[in-house]
Amino acid sequence: MKHNRAPLVPDIAAIRRSYAITSGDTTRARERVESVERMAAQAKKLVDRAAKRPKKPRQPVITPEIVSAPPSGFYASPEWRELRYQALKHYGARCHCCGRSPRTHPGTVIHVDHIKPRAIHPRLALTFSNLQILCEACNLGKSYQDSTDWRRPPAIPQPAIEAAREARRTLPADTPFETVATAMFLAMLDALRRQ
Repeated sequence: MKHNRAPLVPDIAAIRRSYAITSGDTTRARERVESVERMAAQAKKLVDRAAKRPKKPRQPVITPEIVSAPPSGFYASPEWRELRYQALKHYGARCHCCGRSPRTHPGTVIHVDHIKPRAIHPRLALTFSNLQILCEACNLGKSYQDSTDWRRPPAIPQPAIEAAREARRTLPADTPFETVATAMFLAMLDALRRQ
């Protein structure tokens, strides 16, 4: 199927003929034709310039050298490596944002991320409570401008839940709600202290 496209540079002779026929005012027609001729000359220059310009290959945003480069500076320091290891040991190698891990999704790269970015909060760079585990995709998407804490609150251990249920069972059915809630909370605290 052939497409009829308008030429980039208009046919000046055709424009002159149409203005001469449709317009009784030859001065105005001449000005219009000259204006169109100037625009056509500018368009032709732009087309010629673009054709002469060598095509540059698109540069990737992340080059292989950056990806494969060993850590340097802060990330190579023994303090960071020790803290990073502690975070991985404490939280496990599972992304707090999307839940991916190298075990369940082979090829997933895990990062230890600063919740409050190091560039903005350098004093928190070696603070354990400022760390979370993210996969590479989530960490790069988060960037340094976002301070979202993706860590989930720790789950209540099963023995503490059972202690709270037992405390509820020991109370009479007509016990006020506040008393039940307080008894369950205290039983849960006591079970957590015993662990």
